[in-house]
Amino acid sequence: MRPIKFHNINEKPDIQLGVSNKFKNEELKKQVQEILNAPNKPVKEEPMIDITSTLENIAGKSGAYARIPREKLIATPEEWNKFTPISNDKKVLMAESIYSNGLLQPIVVRAISEDNTHFQILAGNTRNELFGILYDLTKDEKYLAIDAKVYWYGELSDEQAKEIVTDTNYIQRANLTARDRVFCIHNKIQMLKARKEKSIIDKVAVQLDLKRTTVFYWNKLTNLIPEFFDLFQADALSLVAASRLASFPQGVQRELYNMRDALTNELILKVPAKTKPEEIVPLFKSLLTEKETPKVSYKLDATWEEGNSFFMKATSKPPEGTKPFMIYIPENKLKVFLKTYEDFIVK
Repeated sequence: MRPIKFHNINEKPDIQLGVSNKFKNEELKKQVQEILNAPNKPVKEEPMIDITSTLENIAGKSGAYARIPREKLIATPEEWNKFTPISNDKKVLMAESIYSNGLLQPIVVRAISEDNTHFQILAGNTRNELFGILYDLTKDEKYLAIDAKVYWYGELSDEQAKEIVTDTNYIQRANLTARDRVFCIHNKIQMLKARKEKSIIDKVAVQLDLKRTTVFYWNKLTNLIPEFFDLFQADALSLVAASRLASFPQGVQRELYNMRDALTNELILKVPAKTKPEEIVPLFKSLLTEKETPKVSYKLDATWEEGNSFFMKATSKPPEGTKPFMIYIPENKLKVFLKTYEDFIVK
């Protein structure tokens, strides 16, 4: 990562901004207070993930590094930031690292006023929140401002800003939930579509370091009903099977959900994604009936000929409603016949 040179911004804001109510967390504040009161101990540094190439892929080499008064910051718009909240335990570890080692990863912001005095956070809401808590607890003025990669007014479009939110969350979060992953991948695809890019799935795969098929399957999950998504997230459905279900209309999915106890990954994949909607449920029911029908094999103990007669000896009882029948089948028809009547043929 290239050396960072920070500039100072000293203008006073004309409105109070700071931290969004979304990030006010009194329980977290108590937990951070506990670590500040604890005896000195070695603190593991939070891993620093270089996002330089990600930012340059989206916004080129624009922007600069500066120290921003936190009172000039506003949080990422909630409609751009539908990621699962970071746990308090994780935040406490981050706070401990910041308190002991300083901020290792600058946040990312863009100016939203022409005079470059008010800034919107694109990456780093949690770090900003922790700076606020650390200031409240220590009254150390160093927590009143925060290091940031700044895009000045007009340097980023809204679409580029949204893309930075999506990509930096994808890269920096160690354990994305399934819903976060779907949100990231789907957003990324929609952004590239809006720019009328070509080979979109391939580009997303490269930028997010995924296989092309993985991108395809995860994007499909956008259409998966919440009930099935919960099963997928609990590992009760494979990615491919969940993607197949997501290819069906949501009304059909809800009908299938009522049959969920009998559905398996293998069974789901037997129904083609392009099956007509009205044929999907009947086909599943047919497959389930076939699955429940016991496969019976009847074995002969012996066969022999005496003169013009042919004898068979079997100890297993034939199924009710059937009669033994001997037939000679032309060899070129035998394969089809065996497949059709395999449940009733004595072997």
